[in-house]
Amino acid sequence: MILSHLTRDAIARHFDPRTMERAGIYASDGSVSTPSLQLLEPDLIKAVAYVTGSAHASYVVSLRAEMVAGSGLDLETRCNCPIAYRCKHGAAVALVLGRSFSRSEEGFQTLSWEQHLANLVDDLGDLAAPLHDLPGVALSFTYLASSPRSYYYEQHPRLRLRPLRPGARQPWVKSGLEWAEVPSALARQTYDLEQLAVLRDLAECLSSRSAYGYLVSDPALEDFGPDVVALLRRARSAGVVFVPTAPLGEIQILDEALELVVDAVAGSDGTVLTTGLVHDDRLWRGDEVLLCGEPAHSVGLLDEQGLRLGALARRLPAGPMQALRSAEPIVIPTTEAAPNHLRRLGRLVQITSHDASIALPEPLIPTLQLRVTWASSQEATLTWHWTYGETCVGAQESHPLRDPSAERPILQRLPQRPDLAPRTVTGVDVLHLALLELPVWREHADVEVVEIDAPD
Repeated sequence: MILSHLTRDAIARHFDPRTMERAGIYASDGSVSTPSLQLLEPDLIKAVAYVTGSAHASYVVSLRAEMVAGSGLDLETRCNCPIAYRCKHGAAVALVLGRSFSRSEEGFQTLSWEQHLANLVDDLGDLAAPLHDLPGVALSFTYLASSPRSYYYEQHPRLRLRPLRPGARQPWVKSGLEWAEVPSALARQTYDLEQLAVLRDLAECLSSRSAYGYLVSDPALEDFGPDVVALLRRARSAGVVFVPTAPLGEIQILDEALELVVDAVAGSDGTVLTTGLVHDDRLWRGDEVLLCGEPAHSVGLLDEQGLRLGALARRLPAGPMQALRSAEPIVIPTTEAAPNHLRRLGRLVQITSHDASIALPEPLIPTLQLRVTWASSQEATLTWHWTYGETCVGAQESHPLRDPSAERPILQRLPQRPDLAPRTVTGVDVLHLALLELPVWREHADVEVVEIDAPD
């Protein structure tokens, strides 16, 4: 097992004595977070951990160790501290990994019940409540407007999120609690443990989505991934204070998911269609909507009262995102085709009429039609069609009213899937059609048989 080779002597071959001395202090005083194993094989391990440095800065360490035949242990560490390679933080992570194996080996020794109990109490010690009340933490929310000079990924407004700690002269300060410092603050029990646990989970979301596992100080909301709203609900429940920066007002985390809708109301020139998100008995769209992620998974609703953050009921790709950001309604002229336009939209998104000024049409149920056109008693042409209300469409033709999701179950219920291409039968095949094929289709509830110029 690779962990058994991470002994202090083996690790010391890769670091100078002074580095090992300082690494031993870090490994023993709780400065190293529990390493996250990215790969564990008999002869290979890859892990990532956070280490709190001497200046209370938290560094991210990536470790790779492999047993190489003929040469022994190959150990590499990489850190975002100024030293970067073979630093004391990397050595401390290696020592912690090696000690985790040594501790597991103790289980194979014969211990007294007192020793077993002492080990159990030690293992469960992290669950103990702190001896005194710990100060809480906060999250700051900063709104950044879009700029014509922004990079492509910043062409739309963004919301940045970062942790804050209590200050001596002001309620909250940024220094001393970066995202990378949260795990070590939790290990040292510096602040409220429940609140730090939520911030740690947010930090882990950031780390898992980063190419190198590094944590930036002011990540955007979308950088946390699709679970960010659920984690912010946990933060709210734990008592984390939400601190808005101007121009934001009060920060609210919504419990319900938000659904994309198209709202239809009667206008002087026809039916007015507006795309938006429904919340608090109103439609939100355009500059009021701050979408997070691509495809979007979360959304912020902005008004003069503040910011409401919620999860989307379903992820929205580029097209629906653009429709939400556009504030321009669409006017459909009042014609007989207007209901069909609404039906077509209704297959893609929920249609509403908040003032009930538009009667929303019921969806049309398709019927499969077999049309038999007789040229004579010895020749007939068969064509398949889909009928939607008064509209009849060839089975191989495209049409805005066609709904493949409604047609598919009908085809699956047929005793045999027909060839939907037009075909002409003559001679003896006409007799087969009249005596065997048409009776089967006439008896099937999903098929309408229509004969044109049928012979007597």
